[in-house]
Amino acid sequence: MRTIRFVTVAVICAVCFVASRAQLTDAEKSAVLISHDYDVNDNITYKVANSYEAKLDVYRPREAKTPTPVVVMIHGE
Repeated sequence: MRTIRFVTVAVICAVCFVASRAQLTDAEKSAVLISHDYDVNDNITYKVANSYEAKLDVYRPREAKTPTPVVVMIHGE
């Protein structure tokens, strides 16, 4: 009886450990949601100056049938 209880607890612990490792990180969850809901065109070069390529990423909603609002984020390195 004691052996069966030990094995049962060990199996439950192993299953819980494996299940907890199968969870996605926040970054992975975001990547999955973005790739599912948006068409992504990344690293589009829009200007070259002094051998520097200025690039942008475009995320368009897949289901958009009409014009949608736009957010432009500009940042430097």
